[in-house]
Amino acid sequence: MESIFETLQERGDCSRFLRMINERDMGDLLSGPGPYTVFAPTDLAFDNLPDSFHKMEPDGVELTDIVSNHIVTGIYKSDDLSQVDEVVTMANNNLIVEKHNEGLIIGGAKVVEPDIECTNGILHIIDLVLI
Repeated sequence: MESIFETLQERGDCSRFLRMINERDMGDLLSGPGPYTVFAPTDLAFDNLPDSFHKMEPDGVELTDIVSNHIVTGIYKSDDLSQVDEVVTMANNNLIVEKHNEGLIIGGAKVVEPDIECTNGILHIIDLVLI
């Protein structure tokens, strides 16, 4: 089992999110002890963003907030998420948790691959970028 950061590095479908993590020097955070729950958007999720997003400066504060909006302190597996109405991100935003027959929706994003266990928390793969 590896850290959240190492797990993201090994995956091929979250490279754009990983690049944002690296650009904001947040790899150490997601390699550290945690525990964290990370909602990682797929590369396809970035294709649905407006052009204005892609023109943001890599060193902008906005990118840090966007990455932080995908990280929650503590461990929230699917079963835990189904018991709460919202979670608070490291960007201090509330993500609404919705439970549906087809799975969980976090902040409007569908969890497409839940409960990837890591040494420092849990990783959930989602289909939208949480802006």
